[in-house]
Amino acid sequence: MSYKALKTRLYLNPNQHQFLLSLMRASRSLYNQALYNVRQHFIKTNEYLSYNDNYQLLKDSEHYRYLSTTQGQMVIRKVDEAMKGFFGSLKSKLKQTIRLPRYLKKDTYYPLYDRMVYKPSNEVYTLPRSHFIKKVSKEIELVSKQIHKHTTELNHLSDLSLDIPTPKCIQTKPIKEITIKSYYDGKYIEVVYVYLDETPKMKLDDLTETMGIDFGYNNLAFCSVTNNTHLLLDGKRLKSMNQFYHKRIAKLASSRPNQTILTKQMIRLMDKRNHQMDYGIYKAAKLIIHHAIDNKVKQIIIGYNDTFKDERLSDTYNQWTKSIPIARLRDRIIYLAEQIGIETKVINEAYTSKASYLDQDKFVKGEFSGVRVKRGLYRSKKGIVINADQNASLNMIRKGNPDAIWIGNMGVNTPKRTVLFGL
Repeated sequence: MSYKALKTRLYLNPNQHQFLLSLMRASRSLYNQALYNVRQHFIKTNEYLSYNDNYQLLKDSEHYRYLSTTQGQMVIRKVDEAMKGFFGSLKSKLKQTIRLPRYLKKDTYYPLYDRMVYKPSNEVYTLPRSHFIKKVSKEIELVSKQIHKHTTELNHLSDLSLDIPTPKCIQTKPIKEITIKSYYDGKYIEVVYVYLDETPKMKLDDLTETMGIDFGYNNLAFCSVTNNTHLLLDGKRLKSMNQFYHKRIAKLASSRPNQTILTKQMIRLMDKRNHQMDYGIYKAAKLIIHHAIDNKVKQIIIGYNDTFKDERLSDTYNQWTKSIPIARLRDRIIYLAEQIGIETKVINEAYTSKASYLDQDKFVKGEFSGVRVKRGLYRSKKGIVINADQNASLNMIRKGNPDAIWIGNMGVNTPKRTVLFGL
């Protein structure tokens, strides 16, 4: 069993949208109030203010009364967790400066949390309301009925309630927490479901193979397997989408009247690009894991270097690559592999592109028998030409697991490119 998360976007009418934003503003104000109490208590007494004491100070606050009981208590608990993290940092005696948790900025929104979720239906989540909201809603409904007798031109007044349909794929699963968040200054609202997945792990018997992964941009991932069945994921479409985004956002940013505010067109473009990146990364990780399962891979060795994005080659190169989330792809592969019981190992990819796999070069600077003829092509000492990314991914296996099978010349076949997006 494990916890998983699912994110969906809400499509609401203007009344419902504004109602949720008003709750998030109250949540933000309550967070700052709760944080003020714990900060002042620490500054004056140098001690920790407990959750129960803070709750007693805030239970009569107008912001707490505007939220439901569960929502208000969760906000105070989030402040309590932040302060516990602060005290934990103090006890650990870290060398860097440790600061108190900071206040949320004015005119921002803080998420709504609910850990007492489904009562009574599993198909629809009814947003809990405070007694204050219920009272106001009832009065509005009575006034609306009286006015409606005299005019038919009056718009329907919202009753300040909201029912959110539950995605069908998790209706039968135990949902532990729901988080409602806003994005782009409240333009979009999304719901994150945290649920318990009771699906048992797959039984992977007779695992014998090892996979090495080399990340890139034209080739998003070259996955070499010791049974000579390799996987090559295309990255050109993802790179092209990323470059188009940066060119368009730069042009829109230069012509906007206020340089500190995102325009509606910029927000739509950023949102679309983020969804494209999410789709590409999630699909790539899924294809890699399925390939590992089909080929009985027991260990995945991933080459990664934290500084490989720091080098500035040109403005065009930066548009292609700087914001492609390679680290997210790495983390996603590790997460999915752990879910099914495949071992993962992340190693430093230093010299794996320069060393010759076929000649079994050592990973030491200056001791390379092969040469990279041009971008994407590597020639060994004996004159055998192979894909440069494949040479690197095979070296990942050799560097991360010296006891893995050495496949030699028979394993240097370049597979057909697998695209992530439809033609």
